[in-house]
Amino acid sequence: MIVIIVFISTLILTYLTAKYMESIGRMGKDIHKPYDIWLPESCGIAFIIPYMIFLLYIREFYFFMTLGLIALIGLYDDFRGISHRKKVILCFLAGIPLIFSIENRGITFILCELDFSYLYYILVPVGIAAAANATNILAGFNGEAVGSGIIASTALAVSMIVIGKDHSIILPFIAVLTAFLIFNKYPSKVFPGDAGTLGIGCVIAGIGILNKVEFIAAVCLFPQILEFFLKLRVRFSGKSYGATKIENGILVPPKYLSVANFLTSHFRLNEKKLILLIWTISAIFGGIAVCLSFFY
Repeated sequence: MIVIIVFISTLILTYLTAKYMESIGRMGKDIHKPYDIWLPESCGIAFIIPYMIFLLYIREFYFFMTLGLIALIGLYDDFRGISHRKKVILCFLAGIPLIFSIENRGITFILCELDFSYLYYILVPVGIAAAANATNILAGFNGEAVGSGIIASTALAVSMIVIGKDHSIILPFIAVLTAFLIFNKYPSKVFPGDAGTLGIGCVIAGIGILNKVEFIAAVCLFPQILEFFLKLRVRFSGKSYGATKIENGILVPPKYLSVANFLTSHFRLNEKKLILLIWTISAIFGGIAVCLSFFY
């Protein structure tokens, strides 16, 4: 019942948020189209809010605080702009409330568990900041981040079932992302903005931490983590290279390495095919995570 409620709530909120963003002129150009089109931005808050209300309902107050702070950071970045360095620091600080939900300071790596003792209290906000920024970076094409988030969340849910963990906390998140994808899939009608893309990584990492499946959650997010480190090589200055161009419907990438740029430089892809390929890669690592969960 809760899954249905948050799904319908997200559909309604996405529509209302898009109308509001349009009314205040919060519009962004869809730069990967051969024609000019402007779409409402920062609409990801429409799927974050229903999930935050769900967290209050199940009394996950510290997780609620962390996700709320991440969403506020994303909104501020959307409207005012924050340097990547400051965004990472702020996301780290936003992860601190989640520390108070921690009971076990160990991390299970398949066949063994390592006790990190008090170091774990630092690793929690580090994990939140890393995951949030990773999902924020693997974005830019219609439905790329949200679709990959659904795949990673679904793989994490299946892994938790295999391990024997309670997966009820993640099902509403899959529902809100799926509802939002109806508006965000190719060709998009709305953009999630940083409030949405940062929130996706925050939720997946947070669920991994709370349910002691941190390693599995990291595997589910491997494409996003890989993107983070690839863009770290160019100090997150990809915009200075220019946007991906379109020639006869085919994407032509700028000359720096990223997941999308690697794929578009080796294959003749339009935007829709690129998104499907990235989703396929996400599904492969989601499948790996599920397989690994049998050895937990």
